[in-house]
Amino acid sequence: FVTKRGDDAVAVLRVEGEKLTKLPQDVAVGSNPVSIEIAPNGKFAAVANIENAGKGPGSVSMLDLSQEPFRAMVAVPVAPTPEALAISPDSRFLAVGSLNGANQKRSDPIFSETSLVQVFDASMSPPRLIGNAPTGFGAQGVQFTPDSKHLIVQNYSERELIFFEVNADKLVKMPLR
Repeated sequence: FVTKRGDDAVAVLRVEGEKLTKLPQDVAVGSNPVSIEIAPNGKFAAVANIENAGKGPGSVSMLDLSQEPFRAMVAVPVAPTPEALAISPDSRFLAVGSLNGANQKRSDPIFSETSLVQVFDASMSPPRLIGNAPTGFGAQGVQFTPDSKHLIVQNYSERELIFFEVNADKLVKMPLR
């Protein structure tokens, strides 16, 4: 799968041995898709869509991969300029790291001092927001631990990692840095 930012779509590629084939039908997603993450269980994928040129809410398109042709099931609203995505190893949680206006000029109405991480229960349809938390000025990476119980957020500007505990009901920032 490859995002096609100018076409608001995802191309589907098939790899068979050393042969790479693009399937004829793209999957329509939101505006300006920038990243895609495939669930470890192979049943769904999440696509981060910047939408509104980053000047308003973004979205994450949830793709059904259970049968071909693949299709977008729902678009989940998220904070402005979502870039980083992670799906937990157990395929239950989806983390979205958004710049949230931190990449805008201070005079811009959507300017924010911090980026934002949002965590959703991806086992629900549509995914249910579990919690969100401010991160650093330029959060650009999110990753779950192998046990799916913790989330690590990379703050590019601050050159630090922030840790969160994740469960079905909440997102809790941990004191470790």
